[in-house]
Amino acid sequence: PLVRALSNFACNLRYPDTSMEAIKLMRTCAKVVADKGHCITNYCLNQQPELSVSALNYVLY
Repeated sequence: PLVRALSNFACNLRYPDTSMEAIKLMRTCAKVVADKGHCITNYCLNQQPELSVSALNYVLY
């Protein structure tokens, strides 16, 4: 929901300043995930697989 909401919000032509801020937030989120991928992997390995996949799907989609 977060990524989908931000991407929809970023495409709103009525509010270009807000749209640019949404794009910056998406870039920041992507950078954190890219930089801290090992943390996400370690967390997923220590949790029940169903819970980890469910949590990541909620954030990403």
